Amino acid sequence: MGPVSEDKPSLADRPLSKGSRDAAGSSNTRSIFDFINGVFRGLTERRREVWNQRLDEAFAEIREKLDQEAAEKSLGSDPFLTVVSEATLIACRNHDEEKLKALKYAVVNAALPGGPDELLQLMFLRLIDYLTPAHLVTLAVLNDPLKWMKRHDIPVPRWQNGSTSALIEHCIAALRGRTNEREMVVRDLQNAGLVEQGLFLHIPMSPEGMFQSRTTDSGRLFARFTSEG
Repeated sequence: MGPVSEDKPSLADRPLSKGSRDAAGSSNTRSIFDFINGVFRGLTERRREVWNQRLDEAFAEIREKLDQEAAEKSLGSDPFLTVVSEATLIACRNHDEEKLKALKYAVVNAALPGGPDELLQLMFLRLIDYLTPAHLVTLAVLNDPLKWMKRHDIPVPRWQNGSTSALIEHCIAALRGRTNEREMVVRDLQNAGLVEQGLFLHIPMSPEGMFQSRTTDSGRLFARFTSEG
């Protein structure tokens, strides 16, 4: 009787050599990177399509507000092209509607007469990039509370007295019940030179005081530059 043969593991059961493991790991890594790159490429392309639609709307508004000669001169100027380029870079990094609207109106107002100069335009674009949507809405509220509430169908509170903090909470759902965040937002706007200095946020005041503008000259100019007026 011959010797009993020992069972040998099949090829599928044998451990991979180091070279094979490295090759498999490299393949898996490439697959992950390919997947991530594909996702980000798709998101970037989609954001660019959305922004291109906003640019088409902006160019149409410019042509409506200027005569043909003035529109073509403005649209073809180097400062305007710089604004469009900067706004495009910022738009492709953001998805929020509030920021995209601000960027669109910045493009429109950059082409119209009477707006901020080239230096301020670029500074304001960088502020749009830096500030959150909550900052942008808070600034709009503080710039002209009654006008903002009318435009957005928010009922005017009939308080005998109130505070700026309570007014922000009344107007902006994202900041309701978030006292610390309201304070941070207003402090950031003050540091940017857009809202007047002072500890006015929680001071009780009459409706006249509560509804007065709290923005600086730069804040009012920024608000006009980033809105439809």
